[in-house]
Amino acid sequence: MKDNLKVDKTALKKALKTISSGDLCESTFLNEVYIMLSLDCNLKCDFCIWWGREGPCHEKKFLKKYSPCLTLKEFRKLASDVAVFNPYMVTFSGGEPLLYEKWHLPAQY
Repeated sequence: MKDNLKVDKTALKKALKTISSGDLCESTFLNEVYIMLSLDCNLKCDFCIWWGREGPCHEKKFLKKYSPCLTLKEFRKLASDVAVFNPYMVTFSGGEPLLYEKWHLPAQY
């Protein structure tokens, strides 16, 4: 299948690195954006890749590095930066993404 999508991967990686911890995962889909709003979770299911029996969220060092949430201002900037690439799919995940306290607020807040 021929790839007709024009995305400046270098610019996207640079933009994402400015707001991330430095560790980026690359998707096999060119226009997929995966955003973890929070690692907080109110269930901690056994089968969960993050909070399950062997999940990395049980390690304090991991949580200290990856657990802090973006502020609403940082989240809006991320959304704005990603929007210029016209992603086919945006996935919000986490632990439990609905525990991110301001996920639902409109832009004027």
